[in-house]
Amino acid sequence: MIKQTLLLISGTAFASAAYPGSGNAFGSSNDTAFVDANRNPNITKSVPFQMGDRNFTFSVSVAEFTPDVSTNVQNPRIAASFYALEWSGDTGLNDTVAAAESLSGMQMPRLCVSLPLGLLSASSNNGYNEKDDGDCTGALGKDCVNDLMQTSYELNSACMGNLPQSCTSKLDTGGIGSTSLLNWDSSQNSSSPDMQTSPFDFYYWSSPVYSAGNDTAYQRESERLHVVIFAGKNTCPVCVRVKTDHLNKKSPATSGAAGSLTGSTMSMMIIALSAGLWMA
Repeated sequence: MIKQTLLLISGTAFASAAYPGSGNAFGSSNDTAFVDANRNPNITKSVPFQMGDRNFTFSVSVAEFTPDVSTNVQNPRIAASFYALEWSGDTGLNDTVAAAESLSGMQMPRLCVSLPLGLLSASSNNGYNEKDDGDCTGALGKDCVNDLMQTSYELNSACMGNLPQSCTSKLDTGGIGSTSLLNWDSSQNSSSPDMQTSPFDFYYWSSPVYSAGNDTAYQRESERLHVVIFAGKNTCPVCVRVKTDHLNKKSPATSGAAGSLTGSTMSMMIIALSAGLWMA
């Protein structure tokens, strides 16, 4: 099945994206190399979670590929990670979320997604194990997870809020980006929410162009802790590490590394133009 993709940036920006040494984000859903990397990644990890009485799956895929671009870099490569949301059945995301939240009458479904904009500490990364299978308790701590799950919003409220104090030291390493997943145009150029079918890609990160053999960016994405907070009527934090190797403080997958997802690489983060920041 062809994935529906929510690329969290405007379509007009894709055409102007350039990557030879520019530090800009990797560019376009029309780029064959990018699409192929998304469909055929090097490695993928999926974990289950629940919203209401519905089962969902959150997947993180990591790929290294040769970009289809003119560049002076020898043996050019790009590393990228892709986030996808999956659910069973043929219903679109709007109807699925509405059923999960047991909405009635004229109530409209709401599904926000939030994620840290910075790398997390080595201790948070190492706190997550394969057996956790999406549970963030080991990585973020019981208090943080419980406080997040107890956070509730009005269905018509904006996709932003206050980060619980118990989570600040764990997650606020570079801010939190938030946006709604519902009613977005997909990569298939459909504005119908019924076309937001499973699996649905909702976020990606990509590196600048580098020479083959320098696996720093690929290592970072495959080893780091990926945290996503899904929020409808209820809030569900979900964690994934594609590879669960033990990390030291200098690992490129941790906040102790020389570079992180923020700062000089912030321009490579594909963040929704309507994104809000959670505030500590």
